[in-house]
Amino acid sequence: MTDRIDPETQEMILQFVQKRIDLIRAGDRAGLDQTYVELDLKRRNPYNSHDYDWYLNLIEEGFGEKTQRIDIQPCKHPDSLPFSGLVTVPWAPDYKVFIYTVTDRRTLWMIRMFDDGPKVVLPAFGGKTADQVATGVWQLPLPGEQIEDATTILEFHPEKFTADVVESLRLSLPVWQRLLQFEKIRALVLDCFPWYGQCWIAFLTNHEDFPEEETGKWDIGDWRWGEATEISLNLLELLRKYYEGKTVTDTDLTLQERADVIYRCLAKALQHPQITEIIQRFDLADDFEIAVFDPDHFDRGNFCGQQ
Repeated sequence: MTDRIDPETQEMILQFVQKRIDLIRAGDRAGLDQTYVELDLKRRNPYNSHDYDWYLNLIEEGFGEKTQRIDIQPCKHPDSLPFSGLVTVPWAPDYKVFIYTVTDRRTLWMIRMFDDGPKVVLPAFGGKTADQVATGVWQLPLPGEQIEDATTILEFHPEKFTADVVESLRLSLPVWQRLLQFEKIRALVLDCFPWYGQCWIAFLTNHEDFPEEETGKWDIGDWRWGEATEISLNLLELLRKYYEGKTVTDTDLTLQERADVIYRCLAKALQHPQITEIIQRFDLADDFEIAVFDPDHFDRGNFCGQQ
C-alpha cells in the first residue's frame, strides 16, 4: 500500500487543472497546447488528425460551467491505465483526474508529472475509439468500490443545490399528492438535520394524534407523516459533507453558518414557482404553511419568508 497523494502534488495538480480551465475559457489555443506533452501532439498525421480533433474537443468542452468536483486517482499499475485494450498511451500517466461541472458533465484528463510541471498525456489513436475514451466511463469505480489513494475535491454551489432540491421535490410531491388526496394538508416542511445528512419531506394533516394544544403545531417528530420521504441521496451526501466542512466551499464559515446556507437553499426550493404550483394540487387547509426550521434553534423561526 502506498501513501496518499501528498499535499504539494495535489496542489500542483489543482493549479494545473485550473490553469487549463482558464486557457479553455479564454480560447487560448497556443497556451493550451503547451499543457500537453509536445511529442503527443506531434503524433497527429493526415490519417488520425480527425481522431485527435475529436478527442481534444471532448476533453476541452463544457468548462463554461462552474467546477463541482475533482477526483484525483494515482495510476500505479499498467492495468489501471485508461483505454486498456483500446489504444496505447506512449507516456504513461501518473494520475487520472476526473473533473465534474455543475451540469454533471464528467471529463477525464490523464496527467504525467515532468520536471517542468504537469502535462496532459494523449493516447496514440488508431481511429477506432468511442466517446467513453474521453469520458472515462469504464474507469469509474463499481458501486461500493473504494479507489485506493484517490483524492476527491468537492464543491458546494447553493444555486445548483437549490435547483436539484427543486427537481427532487418535483418528482416526489405528485406521488404524495395522490397518497394524501383524502386528507387536508396543514403544513409541508423540509425537516433537515445536516449533521446526520438527513432532509425529510414532512406533512401535517388534519388527522393527527398528538397534543397540539401542549406542544404546538410544529412538533414535527410527532406528525403522522413527519418522515414521509427524503430528498435524493446524492443531495443528502452533499449537504452533509458541506456542513462538515469536507468540501472546498465556505471552509471559513462555522458549522452553524454552513447549516444556515443549507436551510436557506431548502426554503428557496420550497418557495420555487414549480413547487408552489404542485403544492396547490393538494387539498390545503385554511392554516396551511410551508416551512424550513433549524431543528436545534427552533426559536429562530421559519426560513421560508426570510429570503
